[in-house]
Amino acid sequence: MHTTADSSFLRNNPPHIVLNLMESFGTNMLVYDELDKNDLLGSLREHFESDFVFYRFLSGANGTAASLVGLFFNAPDAQISLGNAKNIKLPYNPFGIYADSGYETIYITSGYASWRGVGDYTKIQGAHKVYDAITLMDKYPESKHDKSAYGVPDEYAYKLAFEILDNATKPTFIAILTTSNHPPYQLPHNYTPKPISLPNELLSKITTQSQARFNLATQLFQYANDAFGEFVSEIKRSHLAKNTIVSATGDHRIRDFGDNPITDKALYCSVPFYIYVPQAYRANLLYDSSRVGWHKDILPTLYELSLSNATYMSLGGRNMLAKKDNDKYAFGFNASVWIDNNGIYPIPTEAGYLWQVSQVSKDSKKYFGLRSTNEHFDPKEKKDFATLYNELFNYSILWQIHKAKEENGQNPR
Repeated sequence: MHTTADSSFLRNNPPHIVLNLMESFGTNMLVYDELDKNDLLGSLREHFESDFVFYRFLSGANGTAASLVGLFFNAPDAQISLGNAKNIKLPYNPFGIYADSGYETIYITSGYASWRGVGDYTKIQGAHKVYDAITLMDKYPESKHDKSAYGVPDEYAYKLAFEILDNATKPTFIAILTTSNHPPYQLPHNYTPKPISLPNELLSKITTQSQARFNLATQLFQYANDAFGEFVSEIKRSHLAKNTIVSATGDHRIRDFGDNPITDKALYCSVPFYIYVPQAYRANLLYDSSRVGWHKDILPTLYELSLSNATYMSLGGRNMLAKKDNDKYAFGFNASVWIDNNGIYPIPTEAGYLWQVSQVSKDSKKYFGLRSTNEHFDPKEKKDFATLYNELFNYSILWQIHKAKEENGQNPR
């Protein structure tokens, strides 16, 4: 359990918060970005260059549902929104924490709220309002032109998010789940792709039969980033620039091509963590792009930046922008691999592998320092880390359910 610092500034100036979980926003694709030749960032580029980005960063899982419930609800089971605990409000979830702190709490998806029952589940957890593709098609009829089995283009989710923030009369927490960059790929009819010329290194990982599909996937990857970049630009051009913290990460890697098992042990499960922090909220902050992290670090970072005297639960997550890093929590954990400052540990962990480079920055020319060598070492006491962490993860959700039932006067058993 952790409590954010007491801050009269935050009590009097609570910022809006946007946390965007982006479909297939994988660093394994992002490493091939090259301006004017293979532009994968679009309008997001200027924000990646001016704001904070962590690249030595892992998704919590390798699927959307598992990453979503792990990030927002500290839940290890992707089925929690469908199972026998689906009607239980978990303590210390972000919708509840922000609602208890006086925030309007909102969940927006460019997909369908009925997917895996997530819309209803977020309401139970404290979301005041839920908006999905059906809402967006009603509000923006032009979005129907590009409707797919997974929803409508991401730009409409961002359009609604901006309108909500622009008209907000109280601090607002918005969680967004995007869907555009999901097969079957469907590029919005009004989007003109920026230059794309896939390098041979990437093309060699794709079968001839899937190359046409992959070219479209690359354009959707670009579109998704460009749409988010336009949203951030709109925030920065408006009065919201001074009091809105915007963050984003990917739910998992791009799955459409393979990895190099020698060098890509961490890269294959990496997603970036991007965050824009207005100047007034940068007190006691340090950006060190070499810090390792993962999804569990995102909400502690946001809590520490936005809330005064708020209590939250963290399973090894910490404030990525703290002036002094917490070495005990300086790790990243994915279902397939975990990392720390010393190296990369495939799961199950029999050997650790060294990083190719010791430092990483957003100015890295290639691979953002994520690649490993084939030089291995004995992880010693760390061999059991993945097993023990999974035990903790499973224990924590049982504890949350037990605590919720106790507080509601139910028999915890």
